[in-house]
Amino acid sequence: MLLYSLCYPLMWLATLVQYNYYRVLVKFKRRPSLLLKVRIKPETHYIRLCRALRLADLWLLERCSLHLAARYLLHLFETTRYISYKQMDHEYLAGFRQETVCFQHQNVYVFRWVPPPAGAPAKTVLLVHGWEGRGIMFRPLCEALKAQGYGVVMPDLLAHGLSEGKRVSNYELASLLIRLGQRYGPFCAVVGHSSGGLVCSLALAQGLAAERLVLLASPDNFGKMIDRFLAGASVSASLAAPMKAIYAQRFGFHPDQVGEALYRMLDCPALICHDWHDVRVHPEVADEIHRAFARSDVFYTRGLGHLGILRSPQVHQRILSFLSDAGVGTERQIPPLIQHSIIPDDADPPRYGPIPVASKRA
Repeated sequence: MLLYSLCYPLMWLATLVQYNYYRVLVKFKRRPSLLLKVRIKPETHYIRLCRALRLADLWLLERCSLHLAARYLLHLFETTRYISYKQMDHEYLAGFRQETVCFQHQNVYVFRWVPPPAGAPAKTVLLVHGWEGRGIMFRPLCEALKAQGYGVVMPDLLAHGLSEGKRVSNYELASLLIRLGQRYGPFCAVVGHSSGGLVCSLALAQGLAAERLVLLASPDNFGKMIDRFLAGASVSASLAAPMKAIYAQRFGFHPDQVGEALYRMLDCPALICHDWHDVRVHPEVADEIHRAFARSDVFYTRGLGHLGILRSPQVHQRILSFLSDAGVGTERQIPPLIQHSIIPDDADPPRYGPIPVASKRA
């Protein structure tokens, strides 16, 4: 049993005492009642202690076996944080068809919008959120698609949102998308945000039926995501190789191959959208992805950030144009990076900080 597991019950008791102390303060009107709405958990209340215990566990495992340490890191890497829905989110999703798909003996929630019948069957778009995201994040884009008569399939991926599970890999998420394609496809396009774009690309390479691909602030390589996770967690880079080897053995794909080599396998037209001030996934990545595709367009914005790109009407309009333009991406275009951007030529490049541990995956 590891140190973190041994200490967790004690930390849980400490948080329980802390919460009861808050109740006393609220009862005697020494603190506002809003304080009791905050859910106290060891993972959030004792962040530094939890991090120190996990690093100590990793140090001990690394001294015993690199393989054991790599498996422990994979467990952390694949474990998601639960992010609850707000009441307004539930009210919005009430207007969708809410269905469940059983995948690996766990229920995955899928939200569908089917437009009213109007002659020809409506084209359907699959919206795939990123790591520790939720389908509701696509609400602005979903409204734009609905206004143009598109059908929408918007899942909460396994171990995310309302879906069951606490741990999942990107390879398993790709298999989930293939399952959704068998049930709801074929799709006229798949839209992936952040690591969801990488998952979409992997699913397309494995047989997901879709005519087009849209990548929003997506990373270029799964192996590099593992490297950034290790760097952000202040862990020795020597553990990257055994972690990747475990993935290759489990799924038959080496993480370093889920990148440029993967994009070259795809023959569908692709639209790559990225914000120049994205500090989670550097904007230069978009140009590297663009160079790997046989048919692709790249579209840059400024000042939106990693999540703001989901809410931009400018990006929504570009996506709608891409879906309706029959001739897009028919020629390979690799102009200089700045010529695709809406940023002035004299603009200063953004400064990037380290990838935070909480954002281990884009």
